[in-house]
Amino acid sequence: PPYIKCLGPEYPLTVHRCTIEYRALQKFYEIIPGYSPQPYLLIQDRHMFVMEDLSDGYVILRAELMRGELHLAAVRNIAVFMASLHSATRKPGEDGLTTSFSNPDMVSLTEQYIFTRPHVKDDATNHSSEPIKAVLHLIHDDVELKSIVGKFKQLFLEKQECLVHGDLHSGSILVRPTDGNIKVIDA
Repeated sequence: PPYIKCLGPEYPLTVHRCTIEYRALQKFYEIIPGYSPQPYLLIQDRHMFVMEDLSDGYVILRAELMRGELHLAAVRNIAVFMASLHSATRKPGEDGLTTSFSNPDMVSLTEQYIFTRPHVKDDATNHSSEPIKAVLHLIHDDVELKSIVGKFKQLFLEKQECLVHGDLHSGSILVRPTDGNIKVIDA
């Protein structure tokens, strides 16, 4: 959706992220073919793209993990993908990657909704179940944790080492359980 899914339509996302994500997939596929879906076509005015069909047995890694399934071949393949991507793009300022893949809207979103707002006690975007609310003070009142989060936030904002924007998670990796092949759709 064109908004932050867990917060709703009143928290929109830029539609231009589609172009950057398509170009990132192109770069991923160029660097290490087969570890991400092959992108075929970008339709910029509609903010959409066409990529390789993954219906041949690929499932979202998060679903597998929630079922208690850990595919060691997939773990190895994720490590190979990340190491290859890091090695090939580790100096983005020298090859134009910083400019080509600059996405200040998404950087701001990550800064706000990962590193800042979750740690503010009364922020309106924080939604939790009652059992979680009962222990949130352990996070909100922990000065050392806030300091550590602040350091990671600065690293995220300032250290641009490679073409990975900090959004690699089990929901953005598909795995084929039969052989452990992976397809990373967002890193």
